[in-house]
Amino acid sequence: MKGVAHYPYAYIAECKLLVRFLFHCIVAGIFGLSAVAAEIPEKNWENHLEIKKIRTLYNDINTTAKSNRFRKQAKRCVRDDGGGGGISQELYTDKSAFPRKYVVYGGSEDSYARAEYYYDTKGIVRFTYRYHGAVNGTTVEERIYFDQKGERLHQYRKEEGPGYPDSGFPGAVANPTFEYMTRCSAWGLSEAAGK
Repeated sequence: MKGVAHYPYAYIAECKLLVRFLFHCIVAGIFGLSAVAAEIPEKNWENHLEIKKIRTLYNDINTTAKSNRFRKQAKRCVRDDGGGGGISQELYTDKSAFPRKYVVYGGSEDSYARAEYYYDTKGIVRFTYRYHGAVNGTTVEERIYFDQKGERLHQYRKEEGPGYPDSGFPGAVANPTFEYMTRCSAWGLSEAAGK
């Protein structure tokens, strides 16, 4: 009889857990399933059609940049106290003023980092390349691929060496024009004279 008396309570508790689980599944389906479903599996990711399209976009952007068919803006940001370190930035825009490539790089006495962000004709981030190297022999190389909505499809990361703190450059920059305008002051740096 003792087990029967507790049965309704256990059943109710299980039902509450089930309802909570279903609620979370529905919420995930409505708000986040598309990003999860779009994720490209590790196996054979390099030959995936979306990755190949992004690589073509990357090559087209770099070819156009090298042939000077984008408007290029560049500046260097330095510490006010004259100490080591600082960053340089390059922003490439097309004839419609959409950002197509944003590059930020720099370093200090003990490390160097570079991030390149590539955008489609609508100004949506499609690819990020990040590199970070340090004097202790650590190197980190990352490639992040994004779909047509700017959602992450795949991330490749290769790290060698004993380790070093992150470069501080984000995995994606949604508004590179704003980033270009504010990066120096956000990091407590000043634009170098003579640019």
